[in-house]
Amino acid sequence: LVMWDAVTCTRIKRLTGHQNIVNACCASRDPNQALLVSVSDDRTIRVWDTRKRAVAFSCKDDYQLTAVTFNENADQVIVGGIENVLKVYDLRKNKVLYTMPGHFDTITGLSLSPDGNFVLSNAMDNSCK
Repeated sequence: LVMWDAVTCTRIKRLTGHQNIVNACCASRDPNQALLVSVSDDRTIRVWDTRKRAVAFSCKDDYQLTAVTFNENADQVIVGGIENVLKVYDLRKNKVLYTMPGHFDTITGLSLSPDGNFVLSNAMDNSCK
């Protein structure tokens, strides 16, 4: 992952760790947390502490991951990929809390609602849920 200054177009930081293509990343909503989450074709979820330029949390899924977002408090991440299911990982417990099926093809995007109560997913099945 590379972080860029949008105003000056200069590279700020480089975060190295994934072993394959990075498909999506998302910053935590609280800028004081300085957290970034990324998912990759290497089937890993990595939560980065951007101040330390290091991985704060990492786990491996069974399938390639193509979309990710934090929850409101950044203590959970929601991921989707070629399995066509959303999974909610609890970062404190290091496990999947629950899954949300419904798509019939690869999930390509996730977005948390402004109030943090809903997640919008879109997929290659031409649907949003």
